[in-house]
Amino acid sequence: MSPPTTGAGEGVVRVWPVATYTRTVHPTPPPVSFAAGLYWRRSKINGAKCVPAILALDGGRLRLSSADEVAFEAPCDEVEAHFTFLATMRLTVNGQAFDLVGKGANLSPKFTAEQLAELESLRAHAANQDTLGPNLAATASPTSLLDAAFDAQAMAANIKPWRTVLPAAGVRVS
Repeated sequence: MSPPTTGAGEGVVRVWPVATYTRTVHPTPPPVSFAAGLYWRRSKINGAKCVPAILALDGGRLRLSSADEVAFEAPCDEVEAHFTFLATMRLTVNGQAFDLVGKGANLSPKFTAEQLAELESLRAHAANQDTLGPNLAATASPTSLLDAAFDAQAMAANIKPWRTVLPAAGVRVS
């Protein structure tokens, strides 16, 4: 099939019909790098199952890992976050919920040397990024997370930066 033509003889312009469509384009958030050591509450009852974990945000992806597994790694726009008044951050990925708190229970295992080294490396990488402003990247010091006293203020302080970081990275916050 040949396209319809306009004009006659030489210099004929062939015109193909053009289909129009609309596409919703969500603005791409700026890249954000941030990491912190938190506690993944696998059980709401058994404090020994509240394990140290690293929540890392880099390159538009959010990753949660403990010493022995990667719980999830997903694009930020596939993650939903909810913050409770008791300083719990609930991340939902593909329908699965992950409860994170800033401080573990007395029965909780401690961060491993490998996790602390990974946190320090991630923190140094985030500090080299200029996307969080002058002080936000430095708030996730792994040693300060472990030294925090057991009180609501310390628990909330470890979760608080994520209230700003996650939406800036494109995570839905409810």
